Amino acid sequence: MTITAVVKKNTYFDSVSLMAISTKANSLDEVAQAFVAMGTEMNKGVRCSRSVFLSS
Repeated sequence: MTITAVVKKNTYFDSVSLMAISTKANSLDEVAQAFVAMGTEMNKGVRCSRSVFLSS
């Protein structure tokens, strides 16, 4: 399994665009889980609670 994280500092995308990107990425056969979101404290908590970036 390959894990990739991309952080774009000082960049804004609206939530509708981010949800669309997540949906497209998750529909790809080679993608197990995609999480596209702004780096808010709440989203960071969601990322951790979903075990994103944590190997099993």
